[in-house]
Amino acid sequence: MTDQIAKSATDVSPAKTGAMIFIIATVVLDMLAIGMIVPIMPRLVESYFTDVTSAAHAFGLSMTLWALLQFFMSPVLGAMSDQFGRRPVILVSCLGLGLSYFASAWAPTFLAFLAARVISGATAGNISAANAYVADVTLPAERAKAFGMLGAAFGVGFTFGPAMGGLLGAIDVRLPLIVAGFLCFINAAYGFFVLPESHKLENRTVFNWGKANPVGALAVFKGQPYLYALIPVYGLFALAQNVFPSAFVLYAEHRYHFSTIETGATMAVSSTLMILAQLFIVQRVVGRLGERRSLMIALLFGMTGFALYGLAPTPILFWASMPVMTMWALFNPSIQSLMTQRVSADAQGQLQGGLASLMAMMGIFAPNLYTSLFAMGISMQWPGGIDLGIDLPGAPFLAASFFLAIALAITLLVVRRGPGSGKPL
Repeated sequence: MTDQIAKSATDVSPAKTGAMIFIIATVVLDMLAIGMIVPIMPRLVESYFTDVTSAAHAFGLSMTLWALLQFFMSPVLGAMSDQFGRRPVILVSCLGLGLSYFASAWAPTFLAFLAARVISGATAGNISAANAYVADVTLPAERAKAFGMLGAAFGVGFTFGPAMGGLLGAIDVRLPLIVAGFLCFINAAYGFFVLPESHKLENRTVFNWGKANPVGALAVFKGQPYLYALIPVYGLFALAQNVFPSAFVLYAEHRYHFSTIETGATMAVSSTLMILAQLFIVQRVVGRLGERRSLMIALLFGMTGFALYGLAPTPILFWASMPVMTMWALFNPSIQSLMTQRVSADAQGQLQGGLASLMAMMGIFAPNLYTSLFAMGISMQWPGGIDLGIDLPGAPFLAASFFLAIALAITLLVVRRGPGSGKPL
């Protein structure tokens, strides 16, 4: 599968083969490293405390702090890449991530561990620079395919990372962090020799703190109400996407009585289907139907798929719903292509930083939202003392479906009244 991604990278013109492979490798290794530490992070935090309750609160604090740093730093890194170029931002971010993983592995106290997580959150926003790099080196007509490849790379890392982390963590709880650090350093060294700068000097802009923040970064859409209208669509997508990592394990254990192996296998199959869709479906559908129609199809299938997940009474019906969700893979390539084509070359980093912050912000709020919905669903007690009288463990997935329904309604309005419709927004 990784060979297919690499082969696709060589087909993207006019990008240089080595550079595109590096960008894809950066995304794979980022997600692989993050995935590797997921299984061991709670156990590592527990090692600093004597009781489980304190450890649970501390773990939540570390996750929130990491997400907050990514939220604020993503637009900073994106804006810095607009002034200094994509290459130095990507390479420094890889080095920063590597250092943070080593520091986390050898942190003698929980405060030292938190400091390491601050470095990790601050440098994890290199995805915004990577996306801007792809926008720099691909023609507008090729961007959906290129962003589809990045989505596939994202899936590869997320699919295999937790499995590797579990195996390494069985040897030593800190070993996945050490391996993740070495992977980041190897990636930075490789990029130092093969990654050319993609952002031309004539397209550079001076770093501006007014734009290097989550709100200011979205000012790149100023004067383009069509693109402003897509911001809530992207935000609802990010919110819905977080339901799987936030609630699936709880849902599968409660409703289907899945073991750890069954849960991991289900998540791996889901990710694999999405990877295959990114590699073999995205370019064909977007090329034939265009970005706007593909975006609506993605939202329709995502909305339907999440509803099926939330209502499926048996594991077989849940698994049978997975192919429906594969068409959701059209979303990110379609909306990225739409946005990057309408943003100037000197603001691609600012755009990607803003989108990354929006994604991070949803990652801050989504876990509490979905776990609360799950708790209310299984207790049958809703705000105001309302008793539904039914067990509804799929409430988080039904909520995600509802969010995508709103996104689809907004998209339909934008497409009908947007450029080419003959109607003002």
